[in-house]
Amino acid sequence: MNRNIEINFKEKALILTSTFANKAKVFDTPENKELCKALEKFPNYAIKTKAPVNKNNYNGLSIEFMKKCVLKEYGEEAAAKFEEDVNHYDGQKSQYGRAKAIFFGKYENCKKLVQNKSQKENDIA
Repeated sequence: MNRNIEINFKEKALILTSTFANKAKVFDTPENKELCKALEKFPNYAIKTKAPVNKNNYNGLSIEFMKKCVLKEYGEEAAAKFEEDVNHYDGQKSQYGRAKAIFFGKYENCKKLVQNKSQKENDIA
């Protein structure tokens, strides 16, 4: 077995990555054969799929940090508009990615703050 199948002995479950699970659904694929072998070894185990990781931070660039940058560079009105735009995607997997696209697309002056490696989050506040 490889990284695509995790065995959780406590929950008695075989936990699959979503990509692997989709490939394993097709009969006679290597993934399907691998899953069948795992089920032979652990017949009473349930099959579960890993939940995708909802990334909300990349190298310290969080949505909160973006809001602080917009507030510092453009003022409260722009920060409120940014927050409204970001909250439109609240609860979606793509919220962070869309917030980052809005941030870099609309707020050019903030790029300098992010690109400056010595700039710390505390300096923005």
